[in-house]
Amino acid sequence: MNHRLFFLLVIVPFSCFSQQRNTHHLSWTRLTFSDTLSQKLEWELGIQHRTQNNYSGDPNIFHSFQFEGYTLSFEYALTDKLSISAMPLGYYTSHVLNIVPSDVERPTTTEWRSNVQLIHEKSFRHFILTNRIAMDYRQREFPFNDHFQGNWRFRYMLRFEKDVVGIFSSVKPVTFTLFDEVFLQFGHAVKNNHTIFDQHRLYLGATYEIVRNTSLTMGYAYGFQIRSSGDQYDDINSYYLALAFENFISKFSKPRSRIKRNA
Repeated sequence: MNHRLFFLLVIVPFSCFSQQRNTHHLSWTRLTFSDTLSQKLEWELGIQHRTQNNYSGDPNIFHSFQFEGYTLSFEYALTDKLSISAMPLGYYTSHVLNIVPSDVERPTTTEWRSNVQLIHEKSFRHFILTNRIAMDYRQREFPFNDHFQGNWRFRYMLRFEKDVVGIFSSVKPVTFTLFDEVFLQFGHAVKNNHTIFDQHRLYLGATYEIVRNTSLTMGYAYGFQIRSSGDQYDDINSYYLALAFENFISKFSKPRSRIKRNA
């Protein structure tokens, strides 16, 4: 990891610790359905939902709505190691992270988002290393605004995956995943923000194929997000549960999709 990448992933985020800190706990659930269109092209339909507690110290992570999203994306394998993914349009609604109980009454934000990703995967002796570069274009209708405002968001992810056989089966592995992702944003909707830094996310989880073509993922994500004013940030603890249905339309005799999604 070079010095610039270390600066983005570690030094910039942790330089904010002297500011006001808000702690949140979220549940994060996701359903995905995927299949192949050709030998190199795959599609994926994603549905995700997040809930949150109502204030710091509230133990109920299902107390109120926080986020919901519906996406359809396509991934094309350029080579065995390099692929490109595109989401023409996704629909999201989100609610501000609650600090006090009255925040639950605040209105939600509607968003339409497009996304392009470049994904490079390299296999080593003991693990798989993935580098993912992504660009979002976001059109959001903020509360008390009568029009949508657009901005761009750059995302970089470094991901490690390790298959371990013998935990539940002598044949099917449990795949352990660790990733680190940083988000930077710019454009009209965020031009008055204190910094271009948006958020940072660390994830650790495990995936297991519970039945053929159906995988269960459980994980934990720690993140923090700087608010637009720049004088406070959110310390976010997310408890992740996902169910993925691969080869959803194809006959089950077809090979499993190799595309994996964690967040």
